Amino acid sequence: MPETKGDIKTGRFSVPYRVYGEKGPWVICVNGIQQTMAAWHSVISRFSKKYRIVIFDFPGQGRARILDGPSLVSLDEQAGILSHVIQTLVKREKIHLVGASWGTVVAAAYASRYPQKVDKLILGSFGVRPTKKMLELIDKGQEMFRKGKGPELAHLIIDHFGERVSSANKKKMVQQFHHMKRENFLTFYAHCESIAKIRHIRDFVDLRKIRAKTLLINGEDDTLLDNRDLEVASREIPHCEVKIVKNAGHFLHWEREDILNIYEEYLQKDSGNGIWRWLRGNRRPKKLAAPKSLLPVAFLLAGFLVTGAGETKAATCNKAWMWDSCKEASEGCPESNACRNQAVEGWLRRKKECQQDIVRAWDDIRNSCESCNRENCF
Repeated sequence: MPETKGDIKTGRFSVPYRVYGEKGPWVICVNGIQQTMAAWHSVISRFSKKYRIVIFDFPGQGRARILDGPSLVSLDEQAGILSHVIQTLVKREKIHLVGASWGTVVAAAYASRYPQKVDKLILGSFGVRPTKKMLELIDKGQEMFRKGKGPELAHLIIDHFGERVSSANKKKMVQQFHHMKRENFLTFYAHCESIAKIRHIRDFVDLRKIRAKTLLINGEDDTLLDNRDLEVASREIPHCEVKIVKNAGHFLHWEREDILNIYEEYLQKDSGNGIWRWLRGNRRPKKLAAPKSLLPVAFLLAGFLVTGAGETKAATCNKAWMWDSCKEASEGCPESNACRNQAVEGWLRRKKECQQDIVRAWDDIRNSCESCNRENCF
C-alpha cells in the first residue's frame, strides 16, 4: 500500500508520522497512552483504499522525542501536536478523527477547539473522569516503575483490562514495554500522574463546542471505564450517537477486528443536505436563502414536534428519566452491568430525539428569523 512518512518538528517535540492511501477523505488516528502507530495496522489494512489514513506517535511513544523541557506532555500540548500534524499534512480539507482510549480525550479537545475542521468524530473507549479501577492501576504501575519493574507493566495492563486482546497483540505489547527507553517510561509515569489528578473532562474540554457528528463506542465488558460516562458526554455533545459493543473490552478493534465494521458504517453515513442539515444545526446560513413559503412550513414542523407529536416522545423521555433514579440502586446487583449498558444506550437515543432534533431545530429557526427582516414571513 502507498506510504508517505516523515517527522514533524513542533515546539519542543519531534513527531514521526505515516500516511497511507492516495485518495478519499482524511482519517486521522489518535493513539491512547503508550500505544504506538502499530496499533492502527488493522485500520490501515481496512480503510487505506478508500481513505487517506494518518498515524503518528505522541512524545513518549515509539520514535517520537521530547527535544527539551519536562517529561510531562500536557493535554494542551498533545492537542497542539495533533493540530500541527493536521495543518502540515491535510491543509484546508475537513477530516474524520478516530481516537482510542486517552486518544479520545485529545481528539475531543481538538474537535472542540476547531469545530469547523472535523466532519466525523469516532471516540473508542471514552470516559469523562478517572475511575476507581484506573486510579488503583496507576498506583500499582507507578510503584512497579519505582522498583525498576517497568517492563512488567505490560502484564499489569493485560491482566486487568487487556485479557481479550489477541495472543499476537499481547506479545507485541510485552515486547514494546521490554524495549521502551527510560525517557519514554518517565513520560508515561508523568502522564499517569497527571491523569490521577483529573476530576472531570470538562475542566479541559468543552464538549458542547463539538460540531462534528460523533460516535461514542465502548466495550460492554470494559473493566477500566464506567459506561455511564457516555450518558454524561452525550448530553453535552450536540450531534452524538452511542454504541456499547457486546463481548468487547477496552481495546475494541485490537480485540475484534469486526468492530471496524461499525467504524466503516459510521464513516460512510450520508452527511445529509439542505434543510435537514440546517435544522440539525450542522450549519446555520448567514442569511435565509429559502423561499418565503419555507419558513411557515418550518415553524409548523417545529410546533408540531414540540406540541402534538412531541407528547409521545416526551412520555418516552419521562420514562427514560427513571434511569436516573434507579441506577444507584442497581450498583449491588450482579447482573447490573448488562442491564445498565442497555438502559444507557436506549435512554440516550430517546433523549436525543426529544432534546436535540426538536429543541435545537426550534432554536435554529427562531434565531434565523430574528435576524431576518422579512416580516411578512410570519
